[in-house]
Amino acid sequence: MFRRQCSLTVRRFLSAKANVQQSAAVGEEKVSRLPNGLTVASLDMAGAVSQLVIAFRAGARYEEPREAGLVHHLRNAVGIDSKNYLGAQMLWQCGSVGANLMSTMSRDLFAVQMSVLRDHASVALSLLGELAQSAFKPWDMEEVYGTLYIDRAYLQPRDILNEKLHAAAFRNGPLGNQLYAKTAKIGKINSNQLIDFAASRLVSGNAVLVGVNVDHSQVLGYASTQLAIPEAAAKSTAPSQYRGGEVRHNAVLEMAHVAVVGEGASLQDHKGMAAQAVLSAALANGAATKYSSALGHGAVAQAVYKQSGGNMVAVAPVNEIHSDAALVGVYLAANGGVIRPLVKAAVDAMKSLRLDDTTLSAAKICAEVDALTACESSPTVAMDRAAQLLASGRTLSAGDFIQLIRNVTMDDINKAAERLTKKLSIASHGSITQVPYLDEL
Repeated sequence: MFRRQCSLTVRRFLSAKANVQQSAAVGEEKVSRLPNGLTVASLDMAGAVSQLVIAFRAGARYEEPREAGLVHHLRNAVGIDSKNYLGAQMLWQCGSVGANLMSTMSRDLFAVQMSVLRDHASVALSLLGELAQSAFKPWDMEEVYGTLYIDRAYLQPRDILNEKLHAAAFRNGPLGNQLYAKTAKIGKINSNQLIDFAASRLVSGNAVLVGVNVDHSQVLGYASTQLAIPEAAAKSTAPSQYRGGEVRHNAVLEMAHVAVVGEGASLQDHKGMAAQAVLSAALANGAATKYSSALGHGAVAQAVYKQSGGNMVAVAPVNEIHSDAALVGVYLAANGGVIRPLVKAAVDAMKSLRLDDTTLSAAKICAEVDALTACESSPTVAMDRAAQLLASGRTLSAGDFIQLIRNVTMDDINKAAERLTKKLSIASHGSITQVPYLDEL
């Protein structure tokens, strides 16, 4: 019944006609802020399925050193008893209205998200508020611990690489904290620690409630009268400075997974994000067709393809954006015995990147397509709105972001590329004997 590796899911498929308010303007985004500090936002695209998200500034970056892995425990605890209701009762109610429930964590936020037919949005909102505030009873947590081992067993090489990459780039900083609890830490986070963390971070000043394909008055009314989030002001956190560095992790794999990145633009820098999106497309954009034998477009992709000599290799852009920092660069995967020249070719291509009007135009088009494709998914739109509001208190619509991409100049790209290559970070996982060290690049 449950799937916890990426989310906690309860599914039931129903069909119904959406009861859309004709008076509401389709695509109109509204944001309200309540006296207790809670931010409420909605975006009605006249869809039949509502996306509801309650998110908190409570990601892994807010863990103290002794709390490493706490947010992983917190995420997997969604679905257990709250202070007011039994977990089984709430999950049964989710299933009865055909809801899809998912708990999410990142380095910046912890969120609970629900997809539900628009007609049942009021029921889903009530459930969402309770599910986001678990009671962390010791006997419930005993069952949660087992799911953390399963999460670790299903981690993919790129997931592990991403952990190492952040540790390298933000060493000794909050963004260097790991998302997933280490095996030795599973079960070492007790109920009292979770209760204390929730009392500190899961409060109104750190929270945002977002609804997509739902009337704003409905979300605002629930937040104002029913949502019982502990009231407290937002708490600031120390910024995580990009430092650059290197982490190598040997594992019993034939493949070597390598990421080479530099400093990028944060969620608060909209213009910088647009330039970064174009830069990523110019470096390594995926193949335009499914099952293509080519590596796709971009200076790095082409350089690696030429150096590969027919060997299998994968290249993809890295674009990790956080509230106050970001990473941009490339990811490579190839057999460990041939990885060395490929990494060097990728770094050389990044350092010597030069665009003309044609390649800049092509990169802009690719960046626009990527941005618009992401907007096809209403769950993604809801989470994106929540992340933006928690980072800067404002949102950037897809249309405005597309316009920023179109306004990117050659000078913007050159500045972003210079910032990228000024101080590199490299992380590797797998068969890494032949992976060059940072000082060799």
